[in-house]
Amino acid sequence: AGFGGAGFGGGSFGGCAGFPQSGGAFMVPVQPPMRAAPAFRPMQQIVGYAPSMQLRLAGTLSEWRDDKACGFIECPDMTRRLFAHKSDFAEHFEDGQAPPSGTPLTFVVGVDSKSGKQRAQEIRIGHDRSGGGPRLNGTICEFNDAKACGFIMCTSLGKKYFAHKSEFAEQFPDGQGPPIGTVVSFVHGYDEKSGKERARDIRLGEQDEERLYGWISEWRDAKACGFIETEDGAS
Repeated sequence: AGFGGAGFGGGSFGGCAGFPQSGGAFMVPVQPPMRAAPAFRPMQQIVGYAPSMQLRLAGTLSEWRDDKACGFIECPDMTRRLFAHKSDFAEHFEDGQAPPSGTPLTFVVGVDSKSGKQRAQEIRIGHDRSGGGPRLNGTICEFNDAKACGFIMCTSLGKKYFAHKSEFAEQFPDGQGPPIGTVVSFVHGYDEKSGKERARDIRLGEQDEERLYGWISEWRDAKACGFIETEDGAS
């Protein structure tokens, strides 16, 4: 059955209600900027971090050489690029078919067993650091039945996300896409080919609580405060 005329209840969103510790990120009190963030601060230095947890960083593929099956990742949390080899990608690809420059990635900082230098490991395409990713709320602002796609306006981030019919958890017949204004929730994702942002796991209705995820980008022990940077670049 199509979407029909059933309406979905609106609602206000609570602010950031604290970050779960499962992703190595948690809520901290925030004060105005004090100094530039350090290039990279091991999370082991922060109270509450479990040594067994691995911190995933986000970056973009800045350079790649197909003939050597390796390249470099630029990360805003570090002052220099990190070496990346094809063998360290979680999603394997054929020779000559590496992701294009600018592709968003997440990774774990490791050490080369031979040279002792830092390198990227467990590299994954996309900026989803939390596994399933936080669910965001929004409304359908455009939908083209002929192309089976449209856009969702995210109410908290104030921007649109591409939405394809195939990403809806509740499938609908061709030509019976959701009407404009339909309230949905979704997971922020990336297109594997283009690297562009898009909505995934789209569900009708609004989440009762919207949570944002992030990581600590700066911390001052003397003042017991710092800053959290979210996946959309806000802090």
